Amino acid sequence: MKDIHYLLLAEIIDGYSVLSLDKGVNFYFKHPIVKDVLKESLQRRDLENQADRIGLKSKEELLSVAYKSGKWNKENDETIQGLEFSIKSKNNILNKIEDIHIKKNVLQQIEDDSKELKKLLNEKSKLILASKEAFVEKKLISVLYSGRLFHDKSFLKPLDEQELDKAFRSYIEKFLELNDRDNLLRVAFCNDFFDYFIIYEDISNIFNKSALELTIFQKNVLVYGNILISKLKNCSNMPNDVKTNPIKIYEWSEKNRNKSVDTEDFNIREKVKRAGGLENMKPEDKIT
Repeated sequence: MKDIHYLLLAEIIDGYSVLSLDKGVNFYFKHPIVKDVLKESLQRRDLENQADRIGLKSKEELLSVAYKSGKWNKENDETIQGLEFSIKSKNNILNKIEDIHIKKNVLQQIEDDSKELKKLLNEKSKLILASKEAFVEKKLISVLYSGRLFHDKSFLKPLDEQELDKAFRSYIEKFLELNDRDNLLRVAFCNDFFDYFIIYEDISNIFNKSALELTIFQKNVLVYGNILISKLKNCSNMPNDVKTNPIKIYEWSEKNRNKSVDTEDFNIREKVKRAGGLENMKPEDKIT
């Protein structure tokens, strides 16, 4: 079993998500494409100004309040990081395990860790539901809502009005999950997918679409993947605990460094050869 970010990656690659209505009836959320959401940027500033007038706090401000009140703590953040590392490490060794009983045990551990991770991430997300950023995103989501939900994978049978009302909550939750910065960073860092950023200088055609035909989630994961690979290549003094965490990599800045950019040649072919194959290397090993 893959962790939740591999499942999100599969949805992003497919360009749609399968959600549920009442009584287990499935429907399909067709991900919006870039050219359909260009108008978003024209509306975002107005919505941010509106949120400021209302007096909404940012995510950081709400989390700060949660820390002070005891509703959230650093131990929870450390647990999330530990679970992410555990899931990633176990997924990396799965293909090397031959004993079926050991493999079954590892799969169960991944499933348990994934459930606990999802629970903690959901708890944290609830603390920022009333944030300025969430307000803006929800308003923008409504712009993209119509014409996105269907009964079939061919997107020929749209939901009716009553069904749209029932589906709205699931749609909002899925949209926010797919558009979350940290989720996109973790998706881009999924081992097999991240290999493309390492091997190829330009992967803009990986989805075999023009830039305007990409879904917004495909576009975003490419952007974040390129940021991660750039930082891993150019930040020579990045600690190992940062290199294994895409959130920490993204937030790493020049002020964290004690020396200049590493001038060592970036020779991926030689490193792959020394490691005995690309499959034996972690993302951070493929860079440093």
